[in-house]
Amino acid sequence: MKRALPTLLAVLPSLAAAAKADYGRLLNELPTLLEQIEQHDQTLQQSLDTPHPAPQPESQAVAEVPAPAPIPQVRTDPFQISSFMQQKAQARNLGGPQFTPLQNAQTPELALKGIVNGGLALLEVQGSGVYLVREGDTLSLNRQGQNTVMKIEKIDRLSLMVKMGTLEEIIVVR
Repeated sequence: MKRALPTLLAVLPSLAAAAKADYGRLLNELPTLLEQIEQHDQTLQQSLDTPHPAPQPESQAVAEVPAPAPIPQVRTDPFQISSFMQQKAQARNLGGPQFTPLQNAQTPELALKGIVNGGLALLEVQGSGVYLVREGDTLSLNRQGQNTVMKIEKIDRLSLMVKMGTLEEIIVVR
């Protein structure tokens, strides 16, 4: 530290002289910079005050593209087989999914939780949850490695009738 102090004291006057020269140069250049800023400001103000004509189309060959038609909001039935799935089934000569009743099918424990006007019912399937169903709906169940389907046959005021079966290897997951 003692050795650096004399060197620092020797360099300090030259640093001060360089800073003073830079300060003087900046003071000499300041009026020129202010004039350039004023000229630029005047040019911008003139361009803002001058009215500009609307741009003309470059060629008449460009046709206007019509706006796309709005996409209709369609609500789909989650239990309905899509047209794509039916096409695939028909291509395999199945004619769509066919419900095949099973004679000795093991039916899970069911509970009718409620009936809604319009032929809807709340059906609880043990281990699967509660479903909102209507006549003709099918529920896919995977029980003990077997894919079985429960078809809702009839909904009464106090009861619900179901059939257990398969859908010929077509499994619908939604």
